[in-house]
Amino acid sequence: LSGIRHYAGDEFLGREMYATVNAGLAIFKDDPLLHEPGERYLYSSYGYNLAGAVVEGASGQPYLEYMAANVLAPLGMHDTVPDYLAPITPGRGRYYVVEDSVILNAPEVDNSYKWASGGYIGTVEDLVRFGLAQLGDGPVTDTVHRAFWKEQLTNAGEPTGYGLGWRIREDDEGRPWIGHTGGSVGGTTRFWIEPESGLVIAMISNLSRLDYGEVVDELSKVFLPPPVSVAGQGDGS
Repeated sequence: LSGIRHYAGDEFLGREMYATVNAGLAIFKDDPLLHEPGERYLYSSYGYNLAGAVVEGASGQPYLEYMAANVLAPLGMHDTVPDYLAPITPGRGRYYVVEDSVILNAPEVDNSYKWASGGYIGTVEDLVRFGLAQLGDGPVTDTVHRAFWKEQLTNAGEPTGYGLGWRIREDDEGRPWIGHTGGSVGGTTRFWIEPESGLVIAMISNLSRLDYGEVVDELSKVFLPPPVSVAGQGDGS
């Protein structure tokens, strides 16, 4: 809703190292907004980069240090780390892309310009830990849930299908799902929570633009019971 643009040109493939979060803002900070704030919804990774700078300003700590101490460590997400290009990261896989139906090595990129929007690597186990922390008696309170999982509206009152950092959807059975998708150079991720049951589904691949199809809905049919029909509605009872 901010009007901040998304990637342009070959920015997604950049290899420049940015020493600080604020330095990375130079990529877009002088560009005009695409629309007046609130006028319409447009996804923007750079909006998250700006949010990362806000975290630094509010906490007085570098973004990566704040996240490590206040999010990753408390949640036990020890396998989620910044995707530095040069250092060896134990267990890091290779990244791949598909071109003309041929699987190739993905080009190397430097993600130091976007720690907050796509600069980490991790595991499905850590994603599930993050998801479970949003539920029940975890560290994320109901007040935070209500704020972050509330669908945002445009100035004209049009729904966006998006909360504060969370996508919001319903499956074919009418169940609510809160989550996000992720695409990187050499990776595709799906992450969804069904809040009413506490089911968390996390999927990570080391392939760009992988089509997961209907796997989330299919898994929900396996792990979740069918919705209870209301007497007299839809089932003849």
